[in-house]
Amino acid sequence: MQYIDDTLASRFDSLYHWLNSKYGLSEITYSFDDLTYRVFKIKDFELALEEAIRDPGNPNNRSPYWTEFWPSAKALSALLLRRNVDFHGKQVIELGCGLGFTGTSLGQCGGTITLSDREPDALKLAELNWIVNNGQLAPSIRQLDWNHLYGWPPKPDEQYDVILAADVAYEIEIFPVLIHALSCLLKDDGEVWLSEPNRPIANGFFLQLEAKGFIVEKQEQLEEFPKVSIYRILKSPAI
Repeated sequence: MQYIDDTLASRFDSLYHWLNSKYGLSEITYSFDDLTYRVFKIKDFELALEEAIRDPGNPNNRSPYWTEFWPSAKALSALLLRRNVDFHGKQVIELGCGLGFTGTSLGQCGGTITLSDREPDALKLAELNWIVNNGQLAPSIRQLDWNHLYGWPPKPDEQYDVILAADVAYEIEIFPVLIHALSCLLKDDGEVWLSEPNRPIANGFFLQLEAKGFIVEKQEQLEEFPKVSIYRILKSPAI
């Protein structure tokens, strides 16, 4: 047990000091119902933005959205926890995890949860938040660029029973890439839980999803998140 504790502490210290040295970290406490979480986030957004602009792997100079604690992540987490979801025996992945809050908050629901993001620094931050809230090493961390899934046929051993996605449909250009990623990563009998802050632009995403044969089921609205809608998305037998 001491070995495990030492390993956990060492990993926490390594992640914390690396991120704090590069960006500066702030910690907030977030509570809903009878649950309380500690969430580390980047203190200096402008510094993260400068880093994104300098990054040769970010040719479109996309904003570092991963630094924000988005309402959609909070809402998705609240809905699933209140439903007492049981992920035991399931493979779960959070796409575009950013701070990793949704996956982290569901860490006690069983299954193997993979935190994934395109940005390596986002994954470090997500792993840090997992450790501080779940008291254990993150089961799986995966750097995943949806563009790299093109030409990759679905492989049963690289698919997931559950996909979590909070506020990922924010640019028209990524809709086809995201839909292809869902097709590749989701098992035939799996489900996607996606939250979206009612952006008009996202209407096109859901239309494209249905055109590709996905079934989109809008869930009940949470009173404390009136600007966020949550959807359960399934593959139809024809996909």
